[in-house]
Amino acid sequence: MLNAQDKRYYNVSGVLMYDPAVGAKELATSMTVVPFVDYWKGLHPFNDSFVNDIRKRHQTCGYADHINKYLTYPPPGPQPVLPASQDECRYLWDDVVSAATLVNPCYDFYQVATTCPLLWDVLGCGAERTSLPRPERR
Repeated sequence: MLNAQDKRYYNVSGVLMYDPAVGAKELATSMTVVPFVDYWKGLHPFNDSFVNDIRKRHQTCGYADHINKYLTYPPPGPQPVLPASQDECRYLWDDVVSAATLVNPCYDFYQVATTCPLLWDVLGCGAERTSLPRPERR
């Protein structure tokens, strides 16, 4: 639209994005969820076996290496295709959100310190919004 410079149909001078996740979904979810959990460790009181499992998957799926190499500045070049696509990798995000929701039914990954009751949500819909249904595995 910007390159067309067609003022009749595309009188656009810029773009506003509310969600910075413009790449592959896996890049914004499963690949980054373990560093997110580690950063907010006090708000994710998972047991040791679960934490060990997600950290192991983060390593074996190639996410840690990909982050260390490509999510740096300046980047070394175009990012390659994401390193893993098997279920244990793809569902890492879903597993963490499900576990967090078990610990805190009002878990909100946008506001990780939010707990029940949701004072701002008189109908209590926040818990439903963050409880993600897990896709059926094949």
